[in-house]
Amino acid sequence: VPFDRQVKPREDILALMQTIASEDGITVHSLESGRSVTGTAGVDVGGPSFKPLKQPNALLVVGRKTNLYDAGEIWHLMDYRMNMPLTLRDRDRLGGIKWSDYTHIIFSHGNYDDYEPEFADRLRLWVAEGGTLIGMRNAAPWVRGMTLDWIDPESEEALAAETAEEEEEEPTVRLPYADKDSHEANDVLGGAIFRADLDNTHPLGFGYEQRSIFLHKNFKEPMAATSNPWGTVIAYDKAPAYSGFVSEENEQALAETPALIAERSGAGSVILFADNPNFRGYWYGTNKLFLNSIFFSKVFEAPEED
Repeated sequence: VPFDRQVKPREDILALMQTIASEDGITVHSLESGRSVTGTAGVDVGGPSFKPLKQPNALLVVGRKTNLYDAGEIWHLMDYRMNMPLTLRDRDRLGGIKWSDYTHIIFSHGNYDDYEPEFADRLRLWVAEGGTLIGMRNAAPWVRGMTLDWIDPESEEALAAETAEEEEEEPTVRLPYADKDSHEANDVLGGAIFRADLDNTHPLGFGYEQRSIFLHKNFKEPMAATSNPWGTVIAYDKAPAYSGFVSEENEQALAETPALIAERSGAGSVILFADNPNFRGYWYGTNKLFLNSIFFSKVFEAPEED
């Protein structure tokens, strides 16, 4: 709150700030100048690097075929720990919402294989108009397909992609039954700790001092890369397995793939988590990533078009 160009005297403004600090439980700091103490290398208060934030009003999609553990961990973080309002809406009733009421819609882990909602066009419009869509674990590829990678199903491009997918199907390989248990065990990623590289210069990496970050990993499907060179906020290390059992095949498949992608879409944003940053309500090291995706989802910018 600058003193310059104010109608009220400084003493009244100071008293008002003290009242706000007392009632809202916040700390008020004073500055003698808006200029950076590091000169041109720093950021001036009120300069273009400062972005205004809008109070979020998020909706969490729950209900049929959504993972109640993952959804509950999101609710626990926002409602119980952060004291932030969060609307829970059954995914079969999502089409009846007033879209403009919400800044964020969160799809947690679940089964979305047969989920083709009638409101898909409205969802894409909501994102284009400024909404933030967040997809987590198995919801991430579904959210991506609904927005960033969406192709009109009646277009020639969609028909060509469908034909190519059918041609890529490989025949089933016959295996000895005696190897069934060991083969299936190697195919499971039940829970491990992966080391990854975080771009802590990205707005979603705000508050992290180091680039190295440890993620709880229990979802084996790798997330497809993005063509945006600034869109991958986190990528797994070349040898990411840090603790827990991971088969060599799974580790190689996940090495250097994205763990967190953030893209702009129209005036809105699409944020994709390969993992659950709120695992069981105690994985505090990555809670901040999820909260940053709520508060800073409109701060980062899309690449300039050629």
